[in-house]
Amino acid sequence: MQLMSSHNSSSSTSEGQVKTVARQFSQAASRYNQIAEIQQVIAQHALKKLRFCASGKLLDIGCGTGRHTAELVAKGISAVGVDIAPGMIDYARTQYPHIHFFVADACTLPFADGSFSQVFSSMALQWSHSPTQALAEIYRVLQPAGRAVLAIMVDGSFAELDDARARCGLPITTNPQLSQGCWITAAKTAGFTQVHSRQQAFTDHFDHILPLLRSIKSVGAGALTHKVNGNKSLSRQDLAALNGNYHRISFKDEEVLPLTYQVLQLRLEK
Repeated sequence: MQLMSSHNSSSSTSEGQVKTVARQFSQAASRYNQIAEIQQVIAQHALKKLRFCASGKLLDIGCGTGRHTAELVAKGISAVGVDIAPGMIDYARTQYPHIHFFVADACTLPFADGSFSQVFSSMALQWSHSPTQALAEIYRVLQPAGRAVLAIMVDGSFAELDDARARCGLPITTNPQLSQGCWITAAKTAGFTQVHSRQQAFTDHFDHILPLLRSIKSVGAGALTHKVNGNKSLSRQDLAALNGNYHRISFKDEEVLPLTYQVLQLRLEK
């Protein structure tokens, strides 16, 4: 596996957004495994679609704390991990010193062409500033007949929260996500010969709006990549109204508040 020097992002705005996301996830590194329960469920679902063979090398993009990279290595797969968050990579290196981890952006992977037989990524590529560039990079680093298994958060995620906020007259503060179609188009543009896709909902549940909001912020996903007019901390009155609306307008007799992640599962072959 040959490392290359990475090049700059396409614009200063994109660089700033990536740095914001990286900083938030770095701050969450030490506690991420304990609080990212739904992310773990999504990742395990995607991992089942990988080919478990000892030959070849696998790249884990958005490896976070490295636990999935380590899980693959324990099964005999030669794997390396990359993440945009230096704090995540520092944590991964400490926990798994026998595995190679690198700070890198999916849009500027520091590897030579054809370095990997497989690429895996779960709940990370939605932070890329360009889906076309990210999938082109995955295509580039894959060997001929190489395979990518990707789980990507797409539009429609957190719809319950957005609806409740809108009905309370509060600004929508969740990050806008791309559609399934955008990612499929990007995969085909990158040159993948086979593109298999499926969108699936994964839902977490909470007994109150506060732990629900904290679940988003505490894993680093609260980093905003767009400006929100009137974005400020919620008052007690805001929280009470939001909690009440969440229960009443969407879920009626439900005792818990659902938070749904819409996830695109892509299986790509070069």
